[in-house]
Amino acid sequence: MNATFYFDYISPYAYIGWQKLSELKDKTGLSIEPVPVLFAGLLRAYGQIGPAEHPAKQKWMQRNIARKCEEMGITIKAPRFHPFNPLLGLRIAAEENDIQQRHAIIDALMNAVWQEQKHISEEADVFEALEKAGLDANALIKQGLGKSASEQLKKNTNEAIEKGVFGVPTIIVGNDLFFGQDDYRYLELLLENKDPSKSEQAQEWLSSKWQASSMRKEMKK
Repeated sequence: MNATFYFDYISPYAYIGWQKLSELKDKTGLSIEPVPVLFAGLLRAYGQIGPAEHPAKQKWMQRNIARKCEEMGITIKAPRFHPFNPLLGLRIAAEENDIQQRHAIIDALMNAVWQEQKHISEEADVFEALEKAGLDANALIKQGLGKSASEQLKKNTNEAIEKGVFGVPTIIVGNDLFFGQDDYRYLELLLENKDPSKSEQAQEWLSSKWQASSMRKEMKK
């Protein structure tokens, strides 16, 4: 079965999800295609700001990530800057059609940000990360700076929004969307035909239509 993994290097949760992806593939046998999207574009589409730009959310997020990484044995270090501009790295991955090389690019740049504290907004840091991974850094950067790569990233982001993607990491299998690494367990249950959302209670819940109460409307006046 095929699945699509939507990500942006800027998200520590996307990094965690990427680190656990091989484990998920081994468990489920899924064929997973990683697709870079611009997280800022998702936020704009839904009228939101990133959690790192909200002081209370940022404080919670830092501790939450520390707990997750410690529990899962994932190496993580605070990035040199956050938020940062991930466009070059995203465009390089968006333009790369060879799936194995795309995986190598993503590995290199995810690790550069979240393990080596590199600032991949800078071309020099992107070059260093790609070259260290044994990739043709000059060719990939030239590719990422081209118009085709820019257009492909825009297309990826717009198509993700059309499919209901609102954050990263997101995995889509068929018509089912799974947001965040915490949702991997529900994806596994779906593939085992044990999806909890198929229960009678869940189906009743899912079929309900929500609307604001009259009191809520009065509060907005």
